[in-house]
Amino acid sequence: MAGRGESGHGGVLSPYFELVLVGDIMGQLEPAGLRRLGEARYSYGRAWRYQVEGVRGVYELVEWGVQRSLLKINLPGLPALEFLGPVFLVRYYPHPDEEVFEEFSAREQVLRLSPYFNCGESPYPTLDSAEGELDPTLFNVGTMYILASDLGVVRLGAYSQDRLVSVAEEGVSVSNVLLVPPGGRDRNVPGWALTWRLLERLAGVYR
Repeated sequence: MAGRGESGHGGVLSPYFELVLVGDIMGQLEPAGLRRLGEARYSYGRAWRYQVEGVRGVYELVEWGVQRSLLKINLPGLPALEFLGPVFLVRYYPHPDEEVFEEFSAREQVLRLSPYFNCGESPYPTLDSAEGELDPTLFNVGTMYILASDLGVVRLGAYSQDRLVSVAEEGVSVSNVLLVPPGGRDRNVPGWALTWRLLERLAGVYR
């Protein structure tokens, strides 16, 4: 079931499985049409990487909170939400040849082609890069959450917006080259479409 609002969307699916550890849950999430690419560890949480069949970009689910109580977390670059259970940032690393690549911010595009991604050759960040750890505000397209009860009944859901838009009030320049003029739109990412594409595949594990 999916809901639509003026500023965002909440998509909730109701699978049944035993909630033991976040790592155990994520280890199960590899349905048909979705390839697991391994894990990463950031200072702010673990991450699991996936690639949807037929899609050139790569998804990353970053553990952002694991409390099993009412949460109100200000997620970087995304609306504040309240819910119960583990929370994940949904990131999408677009392939440079994808049309959606141009809709990410100038900083994200430059970074995607930088040594941090092996000059565009790596589909996800290389954490040993001299650039350091990936900023948690970058490449976010939504959130995923797991609502759990003591009986092991859970709901796998997600939240995002139709378009995640940011405006560069002072413009964006790189090496004295103006990429975005002052007051120009720097980011216009189809957040809900990208988030839902991953969520519907993950939910297929438990249908």
